[in-house]
Amino acid sequence: MKSSLAFILVSFLATSSFAADRLITVQGNCLRSVQPNRGSIDFYAEAIDKDTQKALSQATKTFEAARDSVKKLNLKDLELSTIENSLQEERPWENNKSVFKGYKARIGLRVYTSQIERLSEVLASVSKNGIKSFGSLQTDLSPAKLKEEQEACLEIAIQNAKAKAEKMAKAAGAKVGKIISLQEGVSTTPSEPRHMMAFAAKADMAGGAPIDTKAETISNSVTATYSLD
Repeated sequence: MKSSLAFILVSFLATSSFAADRLITVQGNCLRSVQPNRGSIDFYAEAIDKDTQKALSQATKTFEAARDSVKKLNLKDLELSTIENSLQEERPWENNKSVFKGYKARIGLRVYTSQIERLSEVLASVSKNGIKSFGSLQTDLSPAKLKEEQEACLEIAIQNAKAKAEKMAKAAGAKVGKIISLQEGVSTTPSEPRHMMAFAAKADMAGGAPIDTKAETISNSVTATYSLD
């Protein structure tokens, strides 16, 4: 009886060891180029006055007029986000000393839209409403688009892993069996908007020139282990 149990145990261990050896582990990869699907531009309403309330009132008036003009453009997927609301002393350095000019009120707005080509219209519109200070034009992927592309890239990485495993198994005279484990690697995605250009504080700079965009790169990887038949 003991001899039989010992034989069964040895046979089981040998079979398990053999099965464990008949595995193949590969890494699947994905690299995608994706065109940004939205753009943004920052602008700032500014006013200086020795009376803080007057400075704030004037800046707010300019800001609201510019913001309303943007809304009237009926941009697709429009998003507006206040990015600054500040009040501080304006003390430029003149004749080797600091000269108090008043209080500078500054209110900033970021305009997002999926119609990147129409951002020049935003510049023209707000310039006509008293805006003279602009940030850089930026492009990026919206959160929904980024999630969609990440998931698509992950699927491609899995398919790539399976194709690699099949090629390797074929070369070794075996066939790929069922998947034993699958682990996602570290994905790389654009985390910051791409700055395209800076705009001078001149209304005549806001023309209708075409805006070209550069593709973003998304990558992902997986580690997959398959049995071999």
